Amino acid sequence: MHNEETTRRIESKEYQSLLKKTFREWSGAESEDKRAYIRNILANAAATTMTSDEVVRLFIDWLGLYSELHFKVIAIIYQNQSSGISRGAVWTELGKQEVPENSADADLFKLLFRDLSTGGVIRQHRDVDYQGNFITRTPQRRPKGSGPNH
Repeated sequence: MHNEETTRRIESKEYQSLLKKTFREWSGAESEDKRAYIRNILANAAATTMTSDEVVRLFIDWLGLYSELHFKVIAIIYQNQSSGISRGAVWTELGKQEVPENSADADLFKLLFRDLSTGGVIRQHRDVDYQGNFITRTPQRRPKGSGPNH
């Protein structure tokens, strides 16, 4: 509270609105980790203007929508964003034992990834140029008659 800009931010209607939203999430948080996320969100939203309040609200919504396992997966993907990481490698990074592809654990993990990808949180890795634009791939053409014969 030593910074005048931070004090103004905390007293603003926009920040007070975020504060009310996080209090609602605080009561529904099922773990201490999620409460720590909420504290960090509030502290960062008060001290910096790196992102808009809309992005902060979205992250607060994610806290209610996703489990801790979802956030652990997001963290692993983020840590490996430069090289990309497979679903199996994420499983290994989580310290999980290898399971058959047709097991309930594997199905649950696939569902977790589908939640994150359809929710727009993660996406499949694609090559980009220096400006961050996706590099279009040229389709691989096969000669006629090289497909499977039935």
